[in-house]
Amino acid sequence: MSIFVDKKFDQMDWISQAVEPYEVHVNSVLSKLPNYIVVKPADIRSTGRGTSLQINKESVLNDALKQLNIDEKWPNLSWDERHLIYDSFAFDLIDSMEIDFRLSSTDIPIIKLNKIKFCLEEEQARQIITGVINDSQHVPDRAKHGFVLELAKLFVSKSKIDTKINDTSRGRYRIAVLISLIYSEYVIPSGRLRSDHVAIAFTKLIANYALHGQEHTLAEIMRIKMMMDNGQAIYTIGDSTNV
Repeated sequence: MSIFVDKKFDQMDWISQAVEPYEVHVNSVLSKLPNYIVVKPADIRSTGRGTSLQINKESVLNDALKQLNIDEKWPNLSWDERHLIYDSFAFDLIDSMEIDFRLSSTDIPIIKLNKIKFCLEEEQARQIITGVINDSQHVPDRAKHGFVLELAKLFVSKSKIDTKINDTSRGRYRIAVLISLIYSEYVIPSGRLRSDHVAIAFTKLIANYALHGQEHTLAEIMRIKMMMDNGQAIYTIGDSTNV
């Protein structure tokens, strides 16, 4: 297999290759959650003044996520990603439903929280991948200006280099600017990085080269760039794979 063909894409069936689905770990979480969750009487709580009752959807789903050991399996699930999961469920209620809490719990009508989305929409998945550039703010060392310029010339216009890169004096901030520019000017418009894990791995490659200037890192960056130039959907970089 050519080094310019993504190994995971090459193993997909022809329909998946045609669609090129985004792979984000929120979809992995959604696939593990049940198609519906029965609301327990304990989930129905009074409001602060005790004048009405409410069912907190987030609380019900958080309980379901805990049963999946969500913080162990997906420790990097962000607040925004959790809300995408919350929005993928809706209550199955009847407008005229009345609940008599004097009845035993077995006699209370069943209220379900149904899964209404089984995967994220393409734009939502794209936003998650775009959001990985926030990781570039956490860089352990200063970048070498020469290495940053070398990468910038591969992906960014000269005018942006002059106004954004050369005017940035702090090494740590320079890496953040570099990654942001590469994603906004090149990666996101190309739409070729199809996995959030790959986007994170590519971000780390850029930061590592800006810091250390290792030739094998530059070679991998160039390989990925050539794949994007050729329109290849990318699901793996090195050993990176989706969960």
